[in-house]
Amino acid sequence: MSSVNTTSITTTEPSRAALIAAHYSLALVIVGTLLNILTFIVLCRSTFRNTKTRPTLHYMRAMAIFDILMLYGWNIDHYLATMHGFTIQKLNIPFCRFFSFLNYFAGQSSAWLRVF
Repeated sequence: MSSVNTTSITTTEPSRAALIAAHYSLALVIVGTLLNILTFIVLCRSTFRNTKTRPTLHYMRAMAIFDILMLYGWNIDHYLATMHGFTIQKLNIPFCRFFSFLNYFAGQSSAWLRVF
């Protein structure tokens, strides 16, 4: 008579693809923030200050701001969920309300500014 013991090991660590996606989200936030801030600074230069001749500058500046907010809404939450195991929305009720509003409002505002 022989007895066979099998041991099953399960890990709760994220897969390699999930880690790559999480780091991509963080890199997207960093690069996107820098480039959107650069865009906003360029659009606020003295050559672009005359908004009477160029009324679309207000929309372009607002798009840069809403794109920054949109980056922080979805991507930081995805990075924290994958790497650290929690989301900002689950910390407490005020954070949940604020970030839920931010996630949807920033994305919709940015999209509508592009259409308008």
